[in-house]
Amino acid sequence: MAEEQWINIIGYIHLVAGAQGLFLAVILRAYPVENKIPNRSLSLFILAFSVIILGIGLGATGLYSSAPHLIRIGAPFLLLLGPALLFYMTAIRIGHVPSIQYLHLIPFVIYAVALLPFYFSSAEEKIFWVEVSMTTTQTDAWINLLMVIHLLGYLGWVYLLLIRHPQKISALKTDLTETDLGWIRNLTSVMLMCGTLALVLFSLSAAEIMETLLANYMIGFVMAGIVYGLGYRSLITPRIFGDRDYPAWVYTSVWKYFWGDLEFNPEIKTDTQYIREEKRLLEKLQKTMEEEQLYRNSDLSLAQLSSQTGIPQYLLSRIINGRLGLNFFDFVNEYRVKEICGRLSQPEQNKFTILSLAMDAGFNSKSSFNTAFRKSTGLTPSEYKKQQL
Repeated sequence: MAEEQWINIIGYIHLVAGAQGLFLAVILRAYPVENKIPNRSLSLFILAFSVIILGIGLGATGLYSSAPHLIRIGAPFLLLLGPALLFYMTAIRIGHVPSIQYLHLIPFVIYAVALLPFYFSSAEEKIFWVEVSMTTTQTDAWINLLMVIHLLGYLGWVYLLLIRHPQKISALKTDLTETDLGWIRNLTSVMLMCGTLALVLFSLSAAEIMETLLANYMIGFVMAGIVYGLGYRSLITPRIFGDRDYPAWVYTSVWKYFWGDLEFNPEIKTDTQYIREEKRLLEKLQKTMEEEQLYRNSDLSLAQLSSQTGIPQYLLSRIINGRLGLNFFDFVNEYRVKEICGRLSQPEQNKFTILSLAMDAGFNSKSSFNTAFRKSTGLTPSEYKKQQL
C-alpha cells in the first residue's frame, strides 16, 4: 500500500477518534454523576485533545481543502492540555478550580490571539499555507517543539501530585486510595511517553531531518489511540472524595494554590449535613446486609456491595471505616460470625459441622473462618460451641 494511502487511513482514524472525543467531552459535562464538577475540567482536557486530533485528521485526509477555515483550528489547543489536567486534579480535591489557576491559560490565549490574522484570512491563503508555507519553513516545527516542552512540564508536575496523593490522605485509611487514582495516573504516564515521543519528532522536524507534516501525523496517531483507550472510563469512575472532604484540603501559600499543591487536614470539621447523610446511609447499609444477607456471598466485594445497596464505593469505605472502625472484610465477617454464633446456640443445628455452617455463612476457607471468629468473639469456634452447650 502506498504511503499516501496509509496517511489517508490514519487521517480517517484521527477523525473518528476526534469525533468520539468531542462526544465524550459533551457527555462528561452533562452526565449526572457525583463527580460532575471535576468532570468539567476533564471534559476540557478531552475537548482539547479532540480538536487537535480533528485538525490533524483534516490535514491527513486532504479534507482541509473542503473546510479551509478549520485549518490550524487545533494549533493552540496543545497549550490547554496541561492546564486542563491540573484543573482536574485540583477540582477533584476541593470541588472547583480556583480563580488564580486560570492564569495557566495565558499561553493558550496569547497563541490563539496571535493566530487571529490567520483565522480571518481567505480560504486560498489558508490552503496555500498548508501546501506551501508549512512545508518550506520551520517556524511551526519550532513552535510545536516549545508547546510540547510546555505540556511535558505540566504532565511531570501532575504525575508528581498523583504520586504524592496517597501519602497525603493516609490518615483516612480508605480502601480506595489507589484504585480511584489508578486510571488517571496511567493516562498521565501514557501522555508523558507520548510527549517524549513528540519532543523527539518535533526536534527532528525543527532540525529539518523530518517533515513537520509527518511528525504531526505520527503524534496524532498516538493521540488518537489515547482517546480510544480513554473511552468512557471516566464515566464509571467513582469520586475520590465526597463534598464533606473539600474543606479538608488546604494550601499554605498562594504559590502552592496556583500549582494545586494542596495539603489534606483530616482534623478540619465539615458540614453536619454530610454527617447526617452518612448516618442515614449506615442504617440503610446495615438493614440491607441483615435483610438480604449479602454477606453469604463468599466473593462479595466493595464494588458489589455498592451496586447492591446503591451507595457509592467511596462513601461505603468511609462509613465502614469512620463510623464502625472496621475495614471492609472485618465488616462483612462480623455478619458471618454473628449468624454462625446464632446457629451454634440452637440445638437443632448440631447435625451440621461447624465448617459447613461457616461455608454456608459466606466464608471460603477454614483458616479465614477461624481467624475471623476468634477476632470477633475471643474464642475458637469449638470453645464457643461448648460454652453454649
